[in-house]
Amino acid sequence: LAMRFFAEVVQPIVNVNETFASDLASVLVPGTMDAIVKAFTDSNASLPAFMGTIFKSSTYQLSSAAPSNQYDALLARHVLRRDNSEGAESMVANMTGANPTLLGFFRQTFGYPLDRAVVDERRQSVNMSQSLVFMNSSAVQDNVSSPTGRIAALGTDVDAGTITLDAALSTLFRAAYSRNPDATELAAANECIVLAATTTEGLEDIATSLMASIEAMAP
Repeated sequence: LAMRFFAEVVQPIVNVNETFASDLASVLVPGTMDAIVKAFTDSNASLPAFMGTIFKSSTYQLSSAAPSNQYDALLARHVLRRDNSEGAESMVANMTGANPTLLGFFRQTFGYPLDRAVVDERRQSVNMSQSLVFMNSSAVQDNVSSPTGRIAALGTDVDAGTITLDAALSTLFRAAYSRNPDATELAAANECIVLAATTTEGLEDIATSLMASIEAMAP
């Protein structure tokens, strides 16, 4: 169980679907595997405590930069992987206040196993259509531009002086990246808003750009 959680947020170090003695004997980082098991046991199977240990570890916080992928199996860097459909759906909901429409199309684009017939039917491949879905598809854009959606509400609040534009932008950054924008990002976003016809349209453009970015889709 500890291996499955670790594989979801870092990377698999053993076959989590079929773990036999031969798989355990061939693990390239047995010390890390032992540490993961101990951390899970020490947490008394508390998921928040265990995941907190992983997120605060040096392994999780490694840079993704490397001259090659030669040592990826040794956990020498943080290997970026795109989010699965469930994560992408959650981001759209956080950003717009609603799940993507045309869910079958959306999930198929992001490798969701629609019939779940076998454990390995999910596809992790990356393709250009995934970014295009965020930028152009009605599956996402209908919610981005909804007059009753979260982004429209932010635009209304900014125009009414209820919140500042920077506060609205920070809300969008937190929805996409789980962090606040830095000063450079805020300045660039403000410049984009100025070029838009309305505050809401500018916020829609920013939201679309954030969701289609590598940082949002490849944690």
